[in-house]
Amino acid sequence: MDKAPKSQDFSITLNFAAERPQNAAGRLLIVGWEGQDSGEIRDLIDEIRPGGLIFFRRNYPWPQDLGFFKRKAPKKGLSSRLVAPGRLREILFMVQKYALKVLGRPLIIAVDQEGGTVKRLPKPFFQAQTAQAMGQLEDLDVWRIGFRLGQELKESGFNLNLAPVLDLDTGEGRYIRSRAFGSDPKVVAQKAGAFMAGSLAAGVLNCGKHFPGLGGAFIDPHERISEIDFSLDKMATPMDVFRALFAKGLRVVMTSHVLYPALDPSYVATFSNEIVSVLRRDLGFDGLLLTDDLEMGGATGSRDPGRAAVRAVLAGHDLCLVCRRIEAIRAARQALVTAIANNQITKGHLLESGARLATILARLPALT
Repeated sequence: MDKAPKSQDFSITLNFAAERPQNAAGRLLIVGWEGQDSGEIRDLIDEIRPGGLIFFRRNYPWPQDLGFFKRKAPKKGLSSRLVAPGRLREILFMVQKYALKVLGRPLIIAVDQEGGTVKRLPKPFFQAQTAQAMGQLEDLDVWRIGFRLGQELKESGFNLNLAPVLDLDTGEGRYIRSRAFGSDPKVVAQKAGAFMAGSLAAGVLNCGKHFPGLGGAFIDPHERISEIDFSLDKMATPMDVFRALFAKGLRVVMTSHVLYPALDPSYVATFSNEIVSVLRRDLGFDGLLLTDDLEMGGATGSRDPGRAAVRAVLAGHDLCLVCRRIEAIRAARQALVTAIANNQITKGHLLESGARLATILARLPALT
């Protein structure tokens, strides 16, 4: 059930030791774009040279959106619901080939397709139920849901699903709720593991979120900083779910824009060396570490996106998400360029994060 996806059918040589600061800064970012014009994506690849892209519902292409990929218009009478999935596949596969030509490496192409309220692809794509509902199903049924989602994502050109949510619905928070598989850490680990195994069998990697646990949050981190004031003993329970998924092969994790005073009274997880150290040292995670969107209110606070990106990388993140505004993306990249040129972000850190990225890129499904 944990069969790995076929690796990329092209050879790439990643010489991160010889990177220029501009290139190193770009590949520390996963970026979004504003609308449906695929020319925006080409411009991002040319200018930012990102490590990856993240897709939202606002980016979903309709038949009239051809961007810079010249194709014949669809035949009259075809439903846009039927044409759009093919157009999406066409755009993302052309984007990946363009990235290989310009960057010499593939892109992580990510999407939040959890099911329930968090899904970026509309019908006719499979509309999975909430994780809460999946938590009541047999493991094989959850595996089938993960597999079906993974199949559709792979066929459309995605290689990373920012799911499953590994948070516990503790009953004390009001934010995660139906996005969690349940309140019992063993059940959550079991169902999330089945979901991940199905996705992996279909050829798509997964990102577990939101470390060290968002289930107790009352405030939406999109709006402002939230605080989860659990004791150290109580914090260990949600982290056990992540530990269990690492044993099942989870290789990508996202942190949260939440303050956990028991772990670090000064910084949200995004900017916390202490919390990243718990993840790396105590839980033994050596995979790829992502921030949540640095344009969210819980991340920016008194920081602009540039300062936020530098602080997140210094805390130990390998990739920073900046999900929409080109001004924020440029600010993040420029701040990272300066920090690299000044050796604030060291060559050693860049090589370590580059090695983790290369490991993930080698596991991406083949372009077919």
